[in-house]
Amino acid sequence: MAIGSVFMAREDLDSGRLVAPLGFRRDGSGYFLLSPLPFDGDARRTALLHWLREQMGQALPAP
Repeated sequence: MAIGSVFMAREDLDSGRLVAPLGFRRDGSGYFLLSPLPFDGDARRTALLHWLREQMGQALPAP
């Protein structure tokens, strides 16, 4: 038994090395992308933000 993030275990769940018989529950934790400069007007930062959101969305289990 373990407690962990679906984002950290996604590959092992997909491959069958791990199982989540009780699924995952939201616990109020989150991930934040911080930058010393604003994202507005910076295509590179904006592209990174969109890519990260896409990757995180793909890692979430189906409801």
